[in-house]
Amino acid sequence: MKWRPISEAPRDGTRILVSDGNRIWLSYWTKCDIYVPSTKEPFRYGRYEERMGWFDYDDDGIVRPIHKNLTHWMPLPEPPEVG
Repeated sequence: MKWRPISEAPRDGTRILVSDGNRIWLSYWTKCDIYVPSTKEPFRYGRYEERMGWFDYDDDGIVRPIHKNLTHWMPLPEPPEVG
């Protein structure tokens, strides 16, 4: 498997590896509601916006957008054989 340009990555929800050249994420392209905090006083108010983009899960299982300039992607490798 070789790294491919991010412009060729599937945008159908398929889980893939993505990279910005420094770090690698397990990711997928999807639509998700993102909380956008207010920039005006009081800061406690914000809103949710629907956005398309590359997302991953954090350690708590929460979906988070990847805010990096992704450059490449690769399909997931086959899992190891057990037994």
